[in-house]
Amino acid sequence: MANLLASKIKNVILFATTAIAFGMTSLSVNADGNETYLLVRKANGEMGISFSVPYTAGVHTGKATAGEGSIELSSEGKILQGKFTVPLTAMTTDNPKRDCHLIEAMGLDYTVARYPKEHICSASNKLPESGSDSVAYPTIEFQITKFDETNTIDGVTKGTVTGVWSMHGVSQDFRAPIEATQTATGATVKSKFTLSLAAYGIFVKPVLVVSVKDTVTVTLDLDLQKKQ
Repeated sequence: MANLLASKIKNVILFATTAIAFGMTSLSVNADGNETYLLVRKANGEMGISFSVPYTAGVHTGKATAGEGSIELSSEGKILQGKFTVPLTAMTTDNPKRDCHLIEAMGLDYTVARYPKEHICSASNKLPESGSDSVAYPTIEFQITKFDETNTIDGVTKGTVTGVWSMHGVSQDFRAPIEATQTATGATVKSKFTLSLAAYGIFVKPVLVVSVKDTVTVTLDLDLQKKQ
């Protein structure tokens, strides 16, 4: 029984690295004995998801302020399904103009929008709600397909998750290292990995002589909790 519980906890913890998703959390058991887990906000109200992008004069940093997601485990502790989603509008760098440019680059369909030939953001840092210049790809999504454990030492489990990362209308196979620790009420999950913007067809239009580099670093420090 202890091994089975540990297996479930381990699977839940590791799946949470999807980063991406982040809302109210509970634990429910259906008629088949399968369990559904969701992620929770941290004690400080943050989601625990941040990112950084190098540019000509330094590094832009930001975070996700919202999202949603869940996983389902079988009674044997096996992952059955799971999906995590973060809306682009929840990604912020604390600079409204820059945030709008971020949504331009990641959310617009370049085949019909005026971007990247020109910026679409209005003076109030908004994009059109409809038409060819409106957001076509409003979310970032991640699905887990596999977990490979490296080791567990002093309650900390390390390994690699494999899955599919989708943004800007492109889906790519994805792997990331994880570090998970069980807590009294659930678990914490940490991960740090990089993504190539070009791999997802994303182009960030330069502003004068200032341009953004291709690699984005994502850092996760997530809390996972069971409903009592």
